[in-house]
Amino acid sequence: MKLYRLITLLTCCFFAIQVFSQEKEYSFELFTESYSSEFNAMPQIFDIAQDFRGLMYFANGDGFIEYDGLEWRKISLFPSVEINSIEADTNGIIYAGGVNDLGYLGFADSGNIEFYSLKKLLPDTIDFKRILHVKVLKNNTIFFQ
Repeated sequence: MKLYRLITLLTCCFFAIQVFSQEKEYSFELFTESYSSEFNAMPQIFDIAQDFRGLMYFANGDGFIEYDGLEWRKISLFPSVEINSIEADTNGIIYAGGVNDLGYLGFADSGNIEFYSLKKLLPDTIDFKRILHVKVLKNNTIFFQ
């Protein structure tokens, strides 16, 4: 019985040495630090969404920030709107709500991405101050809250 325990103990020690002696072959940086100076906008990010091309969009006090994995691009809104919430539908269209406005990102004739406000489609009797949540259902029904 003592011989069996000794063999088991030596076997366990042998495998433990093998496991701990493995070298790390590959490594990659999962997260990188980004500073607001890189994308020339306010540092606070309120929400994140991804479009159909895989580009990331960030809701920001200065509007939108687009990130393609390499470069940041600020999408300025005229007039300036603080965007608080964004979400993509199943087609990858980014809908947004913010301070006193709501709408979506779309392609202009020039090929650039622009914000298209939906506020002008609402009756003048509807007055809201801030959209904090955008929710898109599976059937592409959009709710602004």
